[in-house]
Amino acid sequence: MVDQDEVEALAALMSYKCAVVDIPFGGSKGGLCLDPAQYTADELEAITRAFTRELARRHFISPSVNVPAPDIGTGPREMAWVADEYRRMFPDDISALACVTGKPATQSGIRGRVEATGRGVQYGLREFFRHPEDAARAGLTGTLAGKRVIVQGLGNVGYHAAKFLSEEDGARVVGVIERDGAVFDAAGLHIERLAEHRRETGGLKGFPGARFDPDRAAALEADCDILLPAALENQVTAANTHRIRARLVAEAANGPVTFEADEILPGRGGGRHPGLLPERRRGDGVVLRVDQEPVAHPVRPDGPPHPRAAGRPGGRGDRGGGRPAAATGGGRPAAGRGGRTGCHPVRVGRYDAAGVPGNPRGVAHP
Repeated sequence: MVDQDEVEALAALMSYKCAVVDIPFGGSKGGLCLDPAQYTADELEAITRAFTRELARRHFISPSVNVPAPDIGTGPREMAWVADEYRRMFPDDISALACVTGKPATQSGIRGRVEATGRGVQYGLREFFRHPEDAARAGLTGTLAGKRVIVQGLGNVGYHAAKFLSEEDGARVVGVIERDGAVFDAAGLHIERLAEHRRETGGLKGFPGARFDPDRAAALEADCDILLPAALENQVTAANTHRIRARLVAEAANGPVTFEADEILPGRGGGRHPGLLPERRRGDGVVLRVDQEPVAHPVRPDGPPHPRAAGRPGGRGDRGGGRPAAATGGGRPAAGRGGRTGCHPVRVGRYDAAGVPGNPRGVAHP
């Protein structure tokens, strides 16, 4: 469930990521409180377009201010709706289609964008194993070949990471965790077939040749070499960190390891890596965080519009940036703020099926 606290936390994470790698963008996040499964495609389109109009009117979206991108519950289809609606509002803006990333390749999108984050997970793990001293501290040797991997989440990131690691690096994906439970196969799961089974049945249960376990929490603690949380935040916590048996935790989701767990893991004797700050060395284990694309700094939801966007959002100016986000990416730093570089989340929106502000059916206000 999207709520204000989650949006603020994710906006902060994006600011930190960009600052750490010295990218001149800040970070922002936004979302809608609704379950896409409860709506038809036409209703979702109306809601997405209404949300886009509200963002544009408040100068929270434009190629030079704030560039949204897909996250949980959204994809290329929704991003195409956003781009089309923005272009309809500002037909004279030659860069209108640059207001959002993650569009279909046939609609000014970029080939390889869909699998980019999963590919980044693979590259990050490859780089880790190129340093034997780090691998040794996690109790691992050699390369990715033969390493036992458990993936939490078979969405866009988890699916592509698991596919690439198993098909190109010889890793054995021995477990996959999803909403209905987990499946295990010591010999390695066939990711393509598993993904097809999930599309056809709506879950993992009944996948041929694999053992099904409905206890998702226990599956996260199963024995493996690499644990790859690629679903939601706050999955490894102070309550379960002592039971995590993976030697290496590769964070592919946003904040799957809590602050308290982050403090415990180094002294636990398991795999621990410096995570967000790649130059820092702590403890004798490893958590490898695979950060995603940079975004620009957001505009305060209650503040004035960005000077470059005044009068015409999306006008010529600095380039934008994007990352997977439920509704909004990030905006450029606004001038005249006394050098502030903190993040400000775009507020959570609520729209009804007619595409007007309101409370979607079945959605409680946080």
